[in-house]
Amino acid sequence: MLQAKALFSNVADTPEELSFEAGDVLTVLELDVAGAVGWWLCTLDGRTGIAPGNRLRPLPAGSLVGRRLPPPPSQVHPFVCTSILKSMNV
Repeated sequence: MLQAKALFSNVADTPEELSFEAGDVLTVLELDVAGAVGWWLCTLDGRTGIAPGNRLRPLPAGSLVGRRLPPPPSQVHPFVCTSILKSMNV
């Protein structure tokens, strides 16, 4: 799965186009969609549409940008820890 960071904001001109802000991280589903060179099919916040590829920069594979990481152990609610330990019979 390819992710790309928006270098510039984009305001959709058509219903098929995706609006986004500079800095947003989009998931790229297809490059040069339907033979339209330079237009990428992307998703962002549950919306899918085409985006101009010249406004996006592909991110390296395995990049943590845009992924939600679990909270550090000090921020895990004690109830969650207790429930996990009970389910493990610890």
